[in-house]
Amino acid sequence: MKMSTTSACALMAIAIAALSGSAPAAAASYRDTSAGSACHPMNPGIAFTYSNNYLTNTTSSNQYVICHFQMNDDGSTATTKPTALDVAFASGATGGTIVCGAQEGGFYSGTNFVTSSNGQNYVMAPNSNHFIIFNTTGLTRSVAWDVLTVSCRVPPGFKMGLIEWTEG
Repeated sequence: MKMSTTSACALMAIAIAALSGSAPAAAASYRDTSAGSACHPMNPGIAFTYSNNYLTNTTSSNQYVICHFQMNDDGSTATTKPTALDVAFASGATGGTIVCGAQEGGFYSGTNFVTSSNGQNYVMAPNSNHFIIFNTTGLTRSVAWDVLTVSCRVPPGFKMGLIEWTEG
């Protein structure tokens, strides 16, 4: 049986890869969502205006939202952590201070576990845009099923939009 050069090269590459013993690098998982779909008021009866991509605080006072995200749980005991996390804001006619907190954890066995958390704030001028960028060094998952939650204080007239994070 005669083997082509292409087939021989392919077999050689497979053999070298098998003998090297190195595992493939873990792939990063990039995730995006909108505050308009992932977030809701922390207090019942608070009026926010929702669109497909953002929410707007239509009240005359600071209001709080909490956002929940789908996480990667591959069923193993391996844990991942966010390597990037940011939230987009646009201020209204008056400026204000955005305050956000991110946490990893979950509710199970009758207990609310918060395994890690990180807070950020930023003072915005009127009619401006800004991304709150979290330092994710301390945001670690202790178990594969820990979930990421972000809560923010949204000033009057402010919009909260794109939320991006990367795991892996």
